Amino acid sequence: MRPLIARGLALALCTAPTAAAAQGACLVEMTGLDFGVYSGLSPAADTAIGRLSVRCLPASDAGTPQVRVGAGQSGRHLDRMMTSGTAQLRYNLYLDPAHRLIAGDGSTGTSLLPAPRTRAIGRYAWPLFGAIPAGQRVPAGVYGDTILIEIAF
Repeated sequence: MRPLIARGLALALCTAPTAAAAQGACLVEMTGLDFGVYSGLSPAADTAIGRLSVRCLPASDAGTPQVRVGAGQSGRHLDRMMTSGTAQLRYNLYLDPAHRLIAGDGSTGTSLLPAPRTRAIGRYAWPLFGAIPAGQRVPAGVYGDTILIEIAF
């Protein structure tokens, strides 16, 4: 029997306009979160790690940023979906490698990104952990989602 394989393209993360940091601007970058090839026959979840970075210029201490992670196309933080045409592949984003704290907007069941631990003024970074639950039967295809990241100082 041939296994069903879905290619899980990483999330395309978009940013909202960020608050200017004391007469400057902030650059937001997201790297990683490419799940690679997903097989519904695998007994383990498919995981990926990404990094969200914020750099404000000129470097100034504008305060600790509050970071909200949007729900994506599903509109629900607790039930995010990547899509390929009409096919859907469940996944989620987490703040911890154990996949217990769902990255979100602080609403029920989700958490804002924690205050970053950094010595560099104006530079902040957070890891984001992604997981696709095992056992999903989906047609082969390229799956993706768009997540809005909001940063406020």
